[in-house]
Amino acid sequence: MWILETVVRLRNSNVRGEGESVMLGWDTIQTMLFTILCICFIFYLFMGIYTYTKDKELKVNIKYFALCISVSFWQELTRTFMNS
Repeated sequence: MWILETVVRLRNSNVRGEGESVMLGWDTIQTMLFTILCICFIFYLFMGIYTYTKDKELKVNIKYFALCISVSFWQELTRTFMNS
């Protein structure tokens, strides 16, 4: 019961205003998504290049490289259109 009372007390405290909920702003959400998409772009690009350089003759590595490149560009396009 004391947990519920603490939560109610914190929610009604004057730190954020009376009964005002704490939400992330659109700028913060956009920055977080931008960061996640940049990390995904770099990860997919690195994975594609790494598997291709392991053995350039295997068709599976070539197909995986093409898949990683296309996914990384898809991530970049998503990030670009999200910020426009």
